[in-house]
Amino acid sequence: MRYLGCNNAYQLHTVVTSKLPLLDGEGQTIGVLGSYHDVTDRKRTELALRLQSRALDASVNAIVIIGVVDGANVIEYANPAFKRITGYDPSEVIGHDCRFLHGPDGDQEGLTAIRRALSANLEASVVVRNYRKDGTLFWNQLFVAPVPNAQGLTTHHIGIINDVTDLIRYQEELEYQANYDTLTLLPNRNLLRDRLQHAIETARRRETKIAVVFMDLDGFKNVNDSLGHSVGDRLLAVIAEWLARSARSSDTVARHGGDEFVIVLPDLTDEAGLIAWMERTRTAISEPVWIDDTELYVGCSMGASLLSAGRRRRRNRHEEGRSRNVSREGHGPQHVPVLSAGDERERRNLERRLRRALRDGEFLLHYQPQVDMTTRAIVGIEALVRWHDPEQGLVSPASFIPVAEESGLIGPLSEWVLREACRQNKAWQDAGLPPARVSVNLSARHFQQRDIARLVTSVLEETGLEPRYLELELTESAIMRNAEEAITMLSELSSLGIGIAIDDFGTGYSSLSYLKRFPVHRLKIDRSFVADIGASSDDETITSAIIALAHSLELQVIAEGVETSAQHEFLRERDCDEMQGYLFSHPMPHDAIPGLLQQGVLPTDRTFSRATAARADAGRGRSRRR
Repeated sequence: MRYLGCNNAYQLHTVVTSKLPLLDGEGQTIGVLGSYHDVTDRKRTELALRLQSRALDASVNAIVIIGVVDGANVIEYANPAFKRITGYDPSEVIGHDCRFLHGPDGDQEGLTAIRRALSANLEASVVVRNYRKDGTLFWNQLFVAPVPNAQGLTTHHIGIINDVTDLIRYQEELEYQANYDTLTLLPNRNLLRDRLQHAIETARRRETKIAVVFMDLDGFKNVNDSLGHSVGDRLLAVIAEWLARSARSSDTVARHGGDEFVIVLPDLTDEAGLIAWMERTRTAISEPVWIDDTELYVGCSMGASLLSAGRRRRRNRHEEGRSRNVSREGHGPQHVPVLSAGDERERRNLERRLRRALRDGEFLLHYQPQVDMTTRAIVGIEALVRWHDPEQGLVSPASFIPVAEESGLIGPLSEWVLREACRQNKAWQDAGLPPARVSVNLSARHFQQRDIARLVTSVLEETGLEPRYLELELTESAIMRNAEEAITMLSELSSLGIGIAIDDFGTGYSSLSYLKRFPVHRLKIDRSFVADIGASSDDETITSAIIALAHSLELQVIAEGVETSAQHEFLRERDCDEMQGYLFSHPMPHDAIPGLLQQGVLPTDRTFSRATAARADAGRGRSRRR
């Protein structure tokens, strides 16, 4: 080697020197013949190749050189990182097309973009799903660049495989957290908003129907307060899992927050399908849930909005559990009390026994006659539910009705009462007894179901009872909760030919403009007014006004809770049409009614004192099934 100077700068060159001695005729060295060959460019090329090879070997990314052979793209080289990322040794893949990395997932948008780039001799960078030798998926940020020859023809491609699985998973986790509830794994409000908007747009475009159901759990707060939030969270997760499993692939089940869920049901055929879904869901959620050897029960309340071809129809509350503001007749809104741990355990135990009672048929009906004010002839009988608990005997309705309302059992219990009362009345008629109407209390929650007319029709057809021998009693507060819808629903019931009475009239509030529009037949004066006749001039005035108002609207009036002759006389003087109370008869078992119906007329039962009546019918009339 030697240094050659150029413009006062020195540049290192690599030369190959060859020297040969020059000999004379006698064989003596007389000089040296030397030759010099500059190999600087070759050495630089060898160094560059060596450095590039080392760079390929040291790269954390997998690098492959792909040759174009007879139209196929085959691997000619793969660096060591290729094995670390894919699991394949380079010797295993030389001569193979890269498509084996795609596994069963060959139809990807990114792969389509790569094929277009290869065909056009362009660079491309995409993210695709590839599969390792052991079959596990990894995300690959793939960069492909063409390598042309001296004539500009592409002979090879360089592929750089960057494993971005951790990055993709992190992005997916962030997206999941932004769109899904971490407890129930259901879509949250954010994703619900997008899903709902998409469903609405699709429904409008296709002119199909879509329903949105809002549901909250009844009794969930009691679980949280008595058993702790960890149990409450697990209960929510169980219910969420059931909702998700029961949903169609096109449905969206989302957690709106707390114990509230929203379900989007696209492609509904009709409103009957929505009602059927709500009934199935209500029934399923009312089933017991076991958590840590503890049997838990919750009900649910539902509301639904139905959109059809750009128009939305609102359904009123479809509740089968505790509503937030439940009106118990004559006492205004009732709220769930704050219970101690012992009280809550007792309430859950009572709820468990109530569910067993429904399953095992432990409920029975007692009946109290309703008589004509003037003739004392029996004109009707009111069906009152009783519970014969094998553990405690006859349980007061005042004890179990509130729990039935709170737990969601009031729905199936109400249906049983309606069906049994109609069946029994038809049996008495078939036995040749004089016919009389049977009055059944309809709970506020049952009345709020838009399919109540269908239920009544089904029961009448099933039992064979003529509609004129059935009367439904609804409370004033239940009717006035949504007066406009009440008019529609009452009209549907009245068109069946059954009687409708407003129970406990005077304890709530009524607008006269609505009252005259309600298709009702009878007002029932609340016992609280009747009880104070002779003791409170205010209650006497109210009672007189109710009778006058009813007659002016051409409605009949029946007074409940009549227990004294003074009360009877006061009501008779003011032309009250009918009465019901201990003065004539206390609630009686079904086998005692045939004799009363055969008798036809009830004398005043003066020996049946008010105190005796209270003991005989624990909870009095207030404790009847609502």
